[in-house]
Amino acid sequence: IQCKLAEEVEEKIGDAESLTTDQVRGMDFMKRFFLEQLRMYPALHTAIPRQVQEDITVQDVHFPKGSFVVIPFLVLHNDPVHYENPEKVEPDRHKDDAIVGRDKHAYIPFYAGFHSCPGQGLFFLEAIVALSKTLQKFNIVAAEGYGMPKAKYGATLMPDPNVPLRLESKPQNILCEVSSVGSEIEAAGDDRTVLTAASSPQGAARCPFNHM
Repeated sequence: IQCKLAEEVEEKIGDAESLTTDQVRGMDFMKRFFLEQLRMYPALHTAIPRQVQEDITVQDVHFPKGSFVVIPFLVLHNDPVHYENPEKVEPDRHKDDAIVGRDKHAYIPFYAGFHSCPGQGLFFLEAIVALSKTLQKFNIVAAEGYGMPKAKYGATLMPDPNVPLRLESKPQNILCEVSSVGSEIEAAGDDRTVLTAASSPQGAARCPFNHM
């Protein structure tokens, strides 16, 4: 998947220092990649409870007035009724032809209706720009000895434990060790520098990623 993402960056962005709106909108595979990550690991894994305003029965399940209903996003997004092999990362689940016939409420990482998150457009803009600029310069390398982390359920879904990554510079073989997975990047030099890095693995700088 990382290879496909890098190929799309090379094809549609190349070595451009900044991205246009059209370029961001054209990153189709990368957007599907983020859609799939939100399916498997929605940040808000359980919806805010809603109180039932009147007695109602839905598919033989009775909800009395005054009771509370909570939608577990994580369970919904991994339901094999809606997603074949839900444990697999499959960005193409989110192609237009794959969505046809799927219940629109089987995928709600930003909630739905009048209560949907107004920031979802900004999320995709920032996420695509950040990952595109990273993949222009670096390969993301998994740290040795670390497998898939377990989910930690708090106010949001987090990895447990944090997983160290190494970012390997493509043109200069510069390695930068990342202390944990996340979004805070220590910049150095001009505004084009993505990470503080040394010229060898032994001198690799640490960059504080919290979660990704």
